[in-house]
Amino acid sequence: MSTACDLRRVVAEADCEIAHYESILVKIREKRRNAQLQLDSIVFPISSLPPEITSEIFILCLPTSSLDRQWNSVNAHEAPMVLSHVCRTWRAIAISTPTLWAQIDLEMHDDHSLDVFKTWVGRSRAHPLSLKFHGWTGKDAPAVFETFACCSEWNPWNFPLLQKLSLSHSWKEWWEEGATIETFVNTPFLRVVSLGAVSPSSLALPWQQLTAFTGTGLTIPECLEVLKLSPNLVECAFAASDEMETCPLVTHSNLQSLTLFRRSVSNDDDYRDAVSSTIVLRLLTLSALQTLRILDCVYDDFEEVDFSAFLERS
Repeated sequence: MSTACDLRRVVAEADCEIAHYESILVKIREKRRNAQLQLDSIVFPISSLPPEITSEIFILCLPTSSLDRQWNSVNAHEAPMVLSHVCRTWRAIAISTPTLWAQIDLEMHDDHSLDVFKTWVGRSRAHPLSLKFHGWTGKDAPAVFETFACCSEWNPWNFPLLQKLSLSHSWKEWWEEGATIETFVNTPFLRVVSLGAVSPSSLALPWQQLTAFTGTGLTIPECLEVLKLSPNLVECAFAASDEMETCPLVTHSNLQSLTLFRRSVSNDDDYRDAVSSTIVLRLLTLSALQTLRILDCVYDDFEEVDFSAFLERS
């Protein structure tokens, strides 16, 4: 059993050891403090840029356009979302850059999507907008349109800065006959419209001011209706479905580019869809046409005499 003398010696040795390590710890803390001061004094090149320059760099980070992707997706791994997750400074710059949030390609699949839409619109502020919505079911569409009216940045049913609009849905399966969506009537800057299986008669649009239109899944009469409603179209593309009716000849004096292509479907109607896109030429006179593209279509139902007649009329 240890004596009192032995225990006092152990305590004294422990005190010496503690003092030794505390001295080392003081030196380490001082070393760390000095290193942190030097680190804090370093100005990284990206941090030394004015916010305006950083903002322009952020804009250049936006995903590039492609045939399959005309606008930016709401993707956490791409700009602008990823830029707002780096640090507080970058987040502040990204949120205060309206151009980053002015192009929206959003799948409206749940209530969270509506919140995302409102957030993006709020950050876009007064910047001209390009919107693309897809992925909702017919029964959900009214709620989606109602969201537009709830945005404080706009008056109800008023989109003063909207430039591009793309709508795609099998609306013919559920849309009440004779009903018209008036959501996009007040769009003075709208110039580009894309419709997928959406009848032109179901939309109230400023058709006369449009300069570019793309339609997929439209009938031949609906394709002709678009041309009649839009006298200032310069570019147009159709992938028509096979509903041929007796229609009067349509003359368009401003259309410079026409593209007829094959609608992407996976059923037995694929062949008929491809053929009917070219049939529309039988019913057109395009005096200003400079470019005609016929992509991935078959020509069994479109004879040379029809094409020659189209060229003579145009």
